[in-house]
Amino acid sequence: MTDEAANRSARAAVPTILNAVVDVTGVAPVAGEIPPAVQQLCFSYSDMSIHVARQSLTDFATTLLSRPTASTIVTANVDVHGSWVDFGQPSQRVLSTPNAGGPSIMSEALSAELMDRLFGIRKILTETEVKYSTHGPITDYACYSATSQALGVSVTRAMAYGRRFTTKDAIRLMLKKVHGVNKSNKSVENYKFERQILHVWAANGTDAAIVRRVCAKIPGYIRSNTIILITTVNMDSVFASN
Repeated sequence: MTDEAANRSARAAVPTILNAVVDVTGVAPVAGEIPPAVQQLCFSYSDMSIHVARQSLTDFATTLLSRPTASTIVTANVDVHGSWVDFGQPSQRVLSTPNAGGPSIMSEALSAELMDRLFGIRKILTETEVKYSTHGPITDYACYSATSQALGVSVTRAMAYGRRFTTKDAIRLMLKKVHGVNKSNKSVENYKFERQILHVWAANGTDAAIVRRVCAKIPGYIRSNTIILITTVNMDSVFASN
């Protein structure tokens, strides 16, 4: 096994990605296949590879499942092999259900696909299926994880049209999105978020690093228990308008 190998094949591996490095489901972790010295993990599928540091995956898993009031910032990379993605049932529902007018349905669908492979999605409510008591920020989709957690996921893109993405852009974007998560937590009617994941897509490592630095400076009382997942991806349609 190479230093980046923790390879899984097909969808049988989907619910076990988090379990690959920590015991998150009460069953023996499959980390026996991954030597402790391997710090950079690569989960390979026919359509994509998911690259993540062992520590980042551990932080994501423990915060998601064992630290209900904590926030964390996690980074990962998705390398799509070509232009085809084997979308599962949750992401297909996102693609086939009308959204609330956001600019990129593909960013939301690929987000749902990544979440499904990370922790398994048992049920998903799309953007227009989640109801709110007041007009304001909304969550892109809600889901029950394989471990029965009720999660909300807000998806955004770190990008600027026709120019480089800057720190000022990141500050404006992330403060808006984090405040939006907090407001949607309070106004949701037909679902009870245990916590939300703010999923940020970036086109390259430079933009992802800018977002991470900005997020690290947002006070904890504002971030609340939101998990911020920053993911680079090489798929142009994620950053295109519908």
